[in-house]
Amino acid sequence: MTRSPVPDATLVQARIHPRALDHMSRYFDATAASVFVELIQNARRAGATHVDIVADSPDTAAPGDAMIVTVWDNGRGIADPAVLLSFGESDWDGELARTERAAGMGIACLARRGCTVSSRPRTESSQPVAGWRMALERDHFLGKSAATAVPDPAAPTPCGTCVTFRATESADALKEAAARAARYAPLSVSFNGRELERRDFLQGAIRTERWEGLTLAVIESPC
Repeated sequence: MTRSPVPDATLVQARIHPRALDHMSRYFDATAASVFVELIQNARRAGATHVDIVADSPDTAAPGDAMIVTVWDNGRGIADPAVLLSFGESDWDGELARTERAAGMGIACLARRGCTVSSRPRTESSQPVAGWRMALERDHFLGKSAATAVPDPAAPTPCGTCVTFRATESADALKEAAARAARYAPLSVSFNGRELERRDFLQGAIRTERWEGLTLAVIESPC
């Protein structure tokens, strides 16, 4: 008789193995459009009313060098920089996390590119609180090294978040990617100072209903 390797009763709980972090950079396609979508989504959830995207060449750039892309929002900011590297955790309020299934993974879209995040959280005081800045490289996202958050007097004021990353795409390609990401965004988005066109995805719907944080619509087919 073969003895079973499992005793009469064994409790087994779900867990995430640390080696899963080795694949973090593969979970997102990391295209500019995907990055912009994720950052705009984060800004909306943070209560932002506007996102400003700026793409520029460094002062010392040579032909073919990467562009510097900055995505700034006027949302409520991030109080704890640790949540950026605690995947599956976020500081979204409980109701938003429940209705939108917010997973706290958005910043991982930049795992391949690396980025610098600067933020200043909203306060009820008339005086803004201190801001912070943290540079994130691929090894930080993969859990192979620790990132350091430092004070940043230049963080968005009075509150908000700014994400900066390098992009090998051309300025025209970045503008096109930003336009696609902003097309149905529920907040205004500008690229290099010019507001991007937005459309109502549900315009012309026969009927719309809200359910579990979603908007469901009946749309007449043109066929």
